[in-house]
Amino acid sequence: MNNPRQNRDNGMILVLVLWILFFLSLVLMSLSFNQRLRMRESSFRMEKMRINGLAREGLQRAFLRLSADRGQPEAAGIIRKQKFSLQTEAGLLSYEISDEESRLNLNLLPEDVLINLIVLNPEITPEVVKILVKERPFRLLTEIRRLPEITDEIFAGSPEEGYPGLNDLATVWSDGKINLNTAPPHIIACLGIPEETAVLISDRARTESFLDKDSLPQRLSELGLSPSQVEILTRFGKTGSSVYRISSCAVSARRKVKQVVENIIRREDQELRILLHKESCL
Repeated sequence: MNNPRQNRDNGMILVLVLWILFFLSLVLMSLSFNQRLRMRESSFRMEKMRINGLAREGLQRAFLRLSADRGQPEAAGIIRKQKFSLQTEAGLLSYEISDEESRLNLNLLPEDVLINLIVLNPEITPEVVKILVKERPFRLLTEIRRLPEITDEIFAGSPEEGYPGLNDLATVWSDGKINLNTAPPHIIACLGIPEETAVLISDRARTESFLDKDSLPQRLSELGLSPSQVEILTRFGKTGSSVYRISSCAVSARRKVKQVVENIIRREDQELRILLHKESCL
């Protein structure tokens, strides 16, 4: 005959064993999950390192291109925007070299020149230009973003609406003059030059570069510019550059890790000096 007390004890032991097994399974599941998570994090870190190395390789490739014409005449400072891409086993590398002195210097150009930015970006108003002039000098271009009047549309522009931002139009690194060989027509027009004349200057620079500052006035006069336009362009323009922007972007083939590295470079005699280095991982 079964003992009720013994049956009850056996039942309690069974329940206790089941609870122990349940908690052990939870512990094992937790350990397994944490192990998988650590492996995933380790894999992600390794991929970030590979992509970071790939982005830095883009910088080195750009450095080599900038180094190729060191020690050459001033005309060698004519480097128009160049884009390169390379598919590797780790991912896609793309890098770009642009002339920082083909932009308008927010620190050095007078207000009557900067006011023409309102034509290029409808969000830039005369009041915004006055605030920029009042608050300058800026050590970095990104410092203007701390001003409440500088919206995302003013700084970055709007690709949807088709107008550029100050990040593409302006600089704080040049000597205040723009390189007429590399500046796009809309930048030249900001100096107070009619748009059709600015296009003419840009087209001529691409086919037959302006070689030096001494011959620049005559070359501009031969294009039919008035004496006042020649005076403006020789005062605010030049024929070579020494400051460049390098942007290198690497995108992982597997996890879509994106690393962007940007440098501002100044070429001094036989050396390339880094003025600014910044990185971002997306």
